[in-house]
Amino acid sequence: AHPRSRRSTKAAQQLRSSCCFTSSAASHPCVTSNPQPPPHSSIASTSTTGRGAMDLMDAPVEDGAMPSPADMGVGLDQEKMAAFDAAVNKRRDDEAALVTKNQAEAKTALAQLETERQTTFQGRMQANREKEQVKMEQMAADNESPNPWERVVSLVDLQADAVAAAGDTSRMRQVFIQMKNSAKASA
Repeated sequence: AHPRSRRSTKAAQQLRSSCCFTSSAASHPCVTSNPQPPPHSSIASTSTTGRGAMDLMDAPVEDGAMPSPADMGVGLDQEKMAAFDAAVNKRRDDEAALVTKNQAEAKTALAQLETERQTTFQGRMQANREKEQVKMEQMAADNESPNPWERVVSLVDLQADAVAAAGDTSRMRQVFIQMKNSAKASA
């Protein structure tokens, strides 16, 4: 066997001999009228009465079955479990009812939004058709004119707002001047 495992086994035997792991506390060397701390104790013993304090590792341990949590008064009884389950079920039902209510409200809101959208769409479509009809009647009346220049003038927008909205024309002006000067130079 490995020497280290022998040492650890020997240390365990010394620990068992110096500390009680059985239910016979009277035969334990730690339980005396003047207890001494064991050599493996890491807690310094200080006491006002002059007796040494016992380390937690040196406390006697009784053999026997562990008491159940219900015997110790720790566990939940059937009445508490039933009340908890009822509360959980009630909360689940309330959440399901709220989800159903919210879904119904959302469906009605979506339906209302769709009807408003359709109404707006139909209104715009009707207004566009009316404008188009008026424009087509106006174009047909202009085409009946015997003077061809009246038809040309009707196709051109002569309002000042259209010229102002056209933007900067300085580049076009420069190109016209260059073309004019190049024509004079070549002639």
